Amino acid sequence: MLLYYRAIIWYSRLQPMSMIPVLKVPTLLLFGVNDTAVHKKNPQVTFDEFIAQEARAQSKLKFVENCSHWITHEKTELVNEEILQFIQ
Repeated sequence: MLLYYRAIIWYSRLQPMSMIPVLKVPTLLLFGVNDTAVHKKNPQVTFDEFIAQEARAQSKLKFVENCSHWITHEKTELVNEEILQFIQ
């Protein structure tokens, strides 16, 4: 976790999100509803702005109840199931 916070300094020097090219492949976004690090509005904005129209029908944005920022640790089985379903 400490490395995560140290990386924030490095990532802050990268280009702003608006410079990221629009994703043209099916994309899965999973976010915890109780996340206090990422506002719930941000994943929706990311999905709307960066998933290209041609990939949107095959992409998925899901908010996971009773889960915070560390979704892969808190809901491991659910994350694994969602990924497996998505790639099939």
